[in-house]
Amino acid sequence: MTDRSETNIQDYCVSLEALTEETLDDFLDLCSEDIEFRDPFNHTFTRDHFRLALEHMFANVKDLRFEIMEHWGAGDSWIIKWTFSGRTKLIGELNVLGLSEVGFDAHGRVCRHLDYWDASEQFLQKIPGLGAALRRILQPLKVS
Repeated sequence: MTDRSETNIQDYCVSLEALTEETLDDFLDLCSEDIEFRDPFNHTFTRDHFRLALEHMFANVKDLRFEIMEHWGAGDSWIIKWTFSGRTKLIGELNVLGLSEVGFDAHGRVCRHLDYWDASEQFLQKIPGLGAALRRILQPLKVS
């Protein structure tokens, strides 16, 4: 692990925790033009499309907040463990636990941000109507 790589991930984590509509440009300044972003609902390959995904999030989630619990890695590859919270019209309070795989390019900019979280349990099953149907579908797969 180099001092520069630790600084890069620290800066990104601080910026993610401070992310608001007003700080979006500062956050995106840490990203490369060809950043790959993926979450359970989006898969984009440019900073402009990443911006659109984030703007969509702000439009649909109120009082949103990221809290970084820890990070680990070395060089240009890191894992961030985080919680995301906010409120949506559809399901109300939202609390998501997840991990992100973050990669840096040769210039120290984020070129990969891949989110891993259980969209079924932490989001879809909470949607009125859809949640009950998903729970019925998943019930036979449970051990107990």
